[in-house]
Amino acid sequence: MLHPGLLSLLDFPDVAALSALKPMLVYVGGEGPLFPTSAVQAAMAKMHSVWDAYGESEGLTTRVWQDKAHTFTADMQDAAFDWLDEQVR
Repeated sequence: MLHPGLLSLLDFPDVAALSALKPMLVYVGGEGPLFPTSAVQAAMAKMHSVWDAYGESEGLTTRVWQDKAHTFTADMQDAAFDWLDEQVR
C-alpha cells in the first residue's frame, strides 16, 4: 500500500483479492484501534465475494477475534498453525 497513488485505485481487500486463487488466512482483532469492526467485516465480505466468484470459497479463511486487540496471541497462533497444517497436506 506504499506505492504512490495505489490507495486512489485499490484498498486493502482489493490488493488481497489479487491472490484469490490461492489460500489466504486473515485474522483481525475486534478490539483493535486501527479499523472499525464494520469496516473489517465489509472488507472481508468483499474478499469472500471474489474468492466465491472464482469458485475458491474454501480457500479464504477470515475471523474477527472479538476479545483481541491488534495482537497475535498464542491461541491465534495455534489456530494459524492448524490452518497452515491443513494447507500443506
